[in-house]
Amino acid sequence: MRQDGCNLGDFRMSTMKACVDIGGTKVAVSLVSDVQASAGASLPAAMSVRVAEPTVKTGDVNALAHQVLALIDSACAQQGITRADLSATGGAS
Repeated sequence: MRQDGCNLGDFRMSTMKACVDIGGTKVAVSLVSDVQASAGASLPAAMSVRVAEPTVKTGDVNALAHQVLALIDSACAQQGITRADLSATGGAS
Protein backbone atom coordinates (compact mmCIF):
# COMPACT_ATOMS: atom_id res chain seq x y z
CA MET A 1 0.00 0.00 0.00
CA ARG A 2 1.28 3.47 -0.89
CA GLN A 3 1.68 6.26 1.65
CA ASP A 4 -1.48 7.94 0.34
CA GLY A 5 -3.50 4.82 1.25
CA CYS A 6 -3.96 3.69 -2.33
CA ASN A 7 -3.74 -0.07 -2.74
CA LEU A 8 -1.15 -0.81 -5.45
CA GLY A 9 -2.87 -4.09 -6.19
CA ASP A 10 -5.74 -2.09 -7.64
CA PHE A 11 -3.41 -0.68 -10.30
CA ARG A 12 -1.77 -3.97 -11.11
CA MET A 13 -5.16 -5.60 -11.60
CA SER A 14 -6.36 -2.72 -13.77
CA THR A 15 -5.49 -2.03 -17.36
CA MET A 16 -2.73 0.53 -16.81
CA LYS A 17 -1.49 1.87 -20.14
CA ALA A 18 1.42 4.10 -21.16
CA CYS A 19 0.75 6.88 -23.66
CA VAL A 20 3.86 8.25 -25.38
CA ASP A 21 3.88 11.61 -27.19
CA ILE A 22 7.05 12.22 -29.21
CA GLY A 23 7.44 15.76 -30.47
CA GLY A 24 10.20 17.88 -31.89
CA THR A 25 10.61 19.81 -28.65
CA LYS A 26 9.50 17.37 -25.95
CA VAL A 27 8.73 13.75 -25.19
CA ALA A 28 5.91 13.05 -22.75
CA VAL A 29 4.67 9.85 -21.14
CA SER A 30 1.35 9.56 -19.35
CA LEU A 31 0.01 6.57 -17.49
CA VAL A 32 -3.73 6.04 -17.61
CA SER A 33 -5.98 3.50 -16.00
CA ASP A 34 -9.37 2.80 -17.48
CA VAL A 35 -10.71 1.22 -14.30
CA GLN A 36 -13.92 3.21 -14.75
CA ALA A 37 -14.46 1.82 -18.25
CA SER A 38 -13.74 -1.75 -17.17
CA ALA A 39 -16.20 -1.32 -14.31
CA GLY A 40 -18.96 -0.58 -16.81
CA ALA A 41 -19.07 3.20 -16.39
CA SER A 42 -18.78 5.49 -19.37
CA LEU A 43 -16.13 7.71 -17.81
CA PRO A 44 -12.87 8.48 -19.66
CA ALA A 45 -9.60 6.93 -18.56
CA ALA A 46 -8.09 8.64 -15.53
CA MET A 47 -4.55 9.98 -15.96
CA SER A 48 -2.41 8.77 -13.08
CA VAL A 49 0.93 10.41 -13.84
CA ARG A 50 2.66 12.46 -16.56
CA VAL A 51 6.37 13.03 -17.12
CA ALA A 52 8.07 15.02 -19.88
CA GLU A 53 11.46 16.30 -20.93
CA PRO A 54 13.03 17.95 -23.99
CA THR A 55 13.44 15.61 -26.96
CA VAL A 56 16.96 14.24 -27.18
CA LYS A 57 18.69 15.56 -30.30
CA THR A 58 22.16 14.06 -29.95
CA GLY A 59 23.60 10.62 -29.37
CA ASP A 60 23.42 7.34 -31.22
CA VAL A 61 20.49 6.12 -33.33
CA ASN A 62 18.85 4.58 -30.24
CA ALA A 63 18.96 7.74 -28.11
CA LEU A 64 15.27 8.57 -28.57
CA ALA A 65 14.19 4.99 -27.85
CA HIS A 66 16.29 5.00 -24.67
CA GLN A 67 14.75 8.33 -23.66
CA VAL A 68 11.21 6.99 -24.14
CA LEU A 69 11.97 3.86 -22.11
CA ALA A 70 13.54 5.92 -19.33
CA LEU A 71 10.46 8.16 -19.18
CA ILE A 72 8.16 5.13 -19.08
CA ASP A 73 10.25 3.68 -16.25
CA SER A 74 10.12 7.02 -14.40
CA ALA A 75 6.34 7.25 -14.74
CA CYS A 76 5.93 3.65 -13.62
CA ALA A 77 8.19 4.22 -10.60
CA GLN A 78 6.05 7.21 -9.56
CA GLN A 79 3.01 4.94 -9.75
CA GLY A 80 4.73 2.12 -7.86
CA ILE A 81 4.65 -0.33 -10.77
CA THR A 82 7.09 -1.61 -13.42
CA ARG A 83 6.93 -1.68 -17.20
CA ALA A 84 5.87 -5.33 -16.94
CA ASP A 85 2.68 -4.22 -15.18
CA LEU A 86 1.53 -2.19 -18.20
CA SER A 87 -1.18 -3.74 -20.34
CA ALA A 88 -0.36 -1.63 -23.40
CA THR A 89 1.78 1.21 -24.72
CA GLY A 90 0.75 3.55 -27.50
CA GLY A 91 2.64 6.29 -29.27
CA ALA A 92 1.89 9.44 -31.22
CA SER A 93 4.06 12.05 -32.82
